[in-house]
Amino acid sequence: MRGPEFPVHLHSTRFVFRDFIETDRAGFIACQMDERYRALYGHPDSAETRDRSNALFDRFLDWQHAQPRRNFQIGIFDRNSLDVPACAAAIHRPTVRRSASNSPPPIGAVTVPRSRQRP
Repeated sequence: MRGPEFPVHLHSTRFVFRDFIETDRAGFIACQMDERYRALYGHPDSAETRDRSNALFDRFLDWQHAQPRRNFQIGIFDRNSLDVPACAAAIHRPTVRRSASNSPPPIGAVTVPRSRQRP
């Protein structure tokens, strides 16, 4: 299998942010099967939950090979132990065009009330 065209790999003083690779599967599944995670999302400790977690991990690996790549699932690894304490996603969702008159501001945009704007 070919590697991703633009693999994500960033470092901070505490963490490594990178694409998942096959050897991360066991750590990812362990996080998904942790009782605290399952309680948060209401998943039982079952073979079905484990199978869904494996299928989800397969999807993340598949996303890396899409052309063009639009979806990213990044593992957030402890820099010293390389444990998987978390992961984050950026998922492309096609948007419906709206006219300018009824468009909401983009996510993350800051709107300033007219009373606070400079003249």
